[in-house]
Amino acid sequence: MPRSLGSFQSHLDKTVANCSTSFLVLRRSTIFGDEFMVTHHMCKSNYCKLCRPKNLIALRKVLYESLNYHRWRMIDLTFPDHSVDPLTALQSIYKTFKQFIQKVRYKYPDIAFVRTIEIHQSGFPHLHMIVDKYIPVAFIQKCWHDQGGGHVSIHAKKSHGKKSYSFSHKDAAHYLTDEIEKASQDPHKLGSVFWQAGCKTITHSKNLKLLQSDKEWSFVSVTRDYTQAYSHFQYMQMQAAWSNSTPPSIHFGHDTVKFGFGFSHQPKLLEENSYGKNPLNITQG
Repeated sequence: MPRSLGSFQSHLDKTVANCSTSFLVLRRSTIFGDEFMVTHHMCKSNYCKLCRPKNLIALRKVLYESLNYHRWRMIDLTFPDHSVDPLTALQSIYKTFKQFIQKVRYKYPDIAFVRTIEIHQSGFPHLHMIVDKYIPVAFIQKCWHDQGGGHVSIHAKKSHGKKSYSFSHKDAAHYLTDEIEKASQDPHKLGSVFWQAGCKTITHSKNLKLLQSDKEWSFVSVTRDYTQAYSHFQYMQMQAAWSNSTPPSIHFGHDTVKFGFGFSHQPKLLEENSYGKNPLNITQG
């Protein structure tokens, strides 16, 4: 269902505006004991200028890992009618693509695909898609034209001078993510039109699992007080002192603090580093 302008403004005011104003505490278990990570609590919204670049990096990494076991062909799907407004065009994408992929699946039931939307500076969309098997161009064109689609192009190989070579899984990942990194594609700039249409940057078939590599860390808490987040490390220090065992070590990264057992860095006193006065270089409100 279409989303309202009010919900868009609420998302900006309540979610995006509060990005990085608190700390996220994560934990993972190892054979040596628990390890913790304290980092910025990011909103992860594509409408956030801080989070959007990180989201794209994470997406590309996931695609690298997930697409590695297939051979891919690239498809561009355009819309012929540019007379409608951008919002109407975006809202019609899901219905049109759903009907199109149903026709394709009728003949190729085990097809795996990933689809993304490119938005031109005019606000008008077209689709980029990768599929894991050979499908005749004529068949794709017929299925797409039957739904009112426009031009179709399929790329099975990548040319470099006089040489041609097959697309790798990395080529496929870059093909999808290069488009959504463009400034004209930025939902923060497109604003309410992209929000109201409820468009997802990327979708994929159910038989293709996009792997997540960060599930080893589990959620512990969110706090605006860095001292409270740091108390996990202080408690581990006390436990080690009581049991006369090896104390935990701590590692200060660019925008994270990790502490526990097994790190190569030796423990540091809180007052000896910048995190005591200004943890993670964030000014607390």
